[in-house]
Amino acid sequence: MALQALIDSTLQDKKADFRADEDGNLTLLHQDGTNVFGSDNVLMTPKKFLDTTLAPILKVSGPPKPDATQQQRQPITVPTQGAPGEASISQIKNHNAQVIADLAKAPSNALI
Repeated sequence: MALQALIDSTLQDKKADFRADEDGNLTLLHQDGTNVFGSDNVLMTPKKFLDTTLAPILKVSGPPKPDATQQQRQPITVPTQGAPGEASISQIKNHNAQVIADLAKAPSNALI
């Protein structure tokens, strides 16, 4: 009810009304039949009218927030110089190459 009252009040202030054109599309026209233009001198459509009328009271939420059960992915940093207890890039590459070689040697039914 409050939203309807706000819309009606704004239409009354602008001396405008919603009307259907020949094609059945909803338009916004002054009571004398002329087009309604916004403060930016652009034709005011029903959508733009409702957006500007309701914007002050409606909160725009923006994009949805990630689900709380989803973990935030942290970037992985790989040291270029091997610190104690950490693998260097060359060690990681060698390890990956060894894993691929081991998989190639494994019997095909071992992967299932």
